[in-house]
Amino acid sequence: MAEAIEANGSRVASLCVAVVALPTLVLGVIGVVTGLVWWGLLLGALIGVALILRARRDVEGAVLRAVGARRADEVGFRRYHNLVEGLCVTSGLPKPSLWIVDDQAANALATARTSQQSSVVVTTGLLDHLARIELEGVVASLLGQIRSGDAAAASAVAMLVAPLAPLGDTAAAVARRFVDPGRQTRHDVAACRITRYPPGMIAALDRLAQHDTRPQRHPAPLAHLWLIPTEPSTDTPTLDERIAMLREL
Repeated sequence: MAEAIEANGSRVASLCVAVVALPTLVLGVIGVVTGLVWWGLLLGALIGVALILRARRDVEGAVLRAVGARRADEVGFRRYHNLVEGLCVTSGLPKPSLWIVDDQAANALATARTSQQSSVVVTTGLLDHLARIELEGVVASLLGQIRSGDAAAASAVAMLVAPLAPLGDTAAAVARRFVDPGRQTRHDVAACRITRYPPGMIAALDRLAQHDTRPQRHPAPLAHLWLIPTEPSTDTPTLDERIAMLREL
C-alpha cells in the first residue's frame, strides 16, 4: 500500500507541474510578443497555482456536483447506510458521506480529499440491480480506494484535468496518464480482502457486465473514477479480465 501511495503522489505532483507549466509557457510566449515576458511568466504561474489550490480545496464537492449526486438520507436508503457502516468497521475507516445519483445505469465511485474526508456515490440503478452480497463487494472496493489514498489522488487528477472537459475523449486520455493503470484490479482484490468473500465481487462484476454502466452525466475527466470506467480504453482491463483475475484468487 505504501508503494501505491507514493506512486499516486508522484503522478499527482507531475500533473501539478504540468498545470503550472502550461499557462506559464503560453503567457510567456504572449509576453515575448508583447514585450512583457516576465509579467506573462508570472501571471501564467499564478494561474496554474490557483487552479491547483482550487482543485485541492473543493475536490469532493466538485466531483459530486459534476455527476449530479444528492445526499442519501438514512430513512430512504437505510440498507445502503447499514451496509457501508458494517464494512467501515471491518476496514477500519470512518464512515464516508453517502450520495446517490438518480440514474438507472449501474455504477459507483469514491471521491476523497483524505482518507478521513471522503464520499461514496452509487447510482439508483446499482442499488436496484445488485443483491446485498454484490453491493458489499462494490462498496468494499470503494472503501479500499479511500483507505489506500487512491480515491484522493484520482479525484485530484480529475479536477486538475477538468478544464479539458470540452475535449471529451482527449480529456479522459490525459487523466488516465496520471492514474495507476492497474487500479481497477487492485481495488477488486482489496474488496475481496475486506469482505473475505471473492465470489461476492465476482458476482457483482458479472452482473454489471449485463447492465448499462454509463450514467447520463459522465464528464470525461471523471471517467476513471467510476468502478466501471465510463470511457473504457485499451489500457484498462475489461470486466471479463477482472473477473478472470478474481477467480484465480
